[in-house]
Amino acid sequence: MIIIKLRLCKFFGLSEGYFTGIQLDFERIKAKRKIQDALDHIVPLNRQAIA
Repeated sequence: MIIIKLRLCKFFGLSEGYFTGIQLDFERIKAKRKIQDALDHIVPLNRQAIA
């Protein structure tokens, strides 16, 4: 699959990581949707309280 992505980038004059970046963004979005309920319950670390 990476060979096809590299060829498409070359053909369209895009950076070599263009299609790989799009794929990673898609996977990240898909994973986030899958665990969104769990993410909503995570309280961010308050770094100021630690210092």
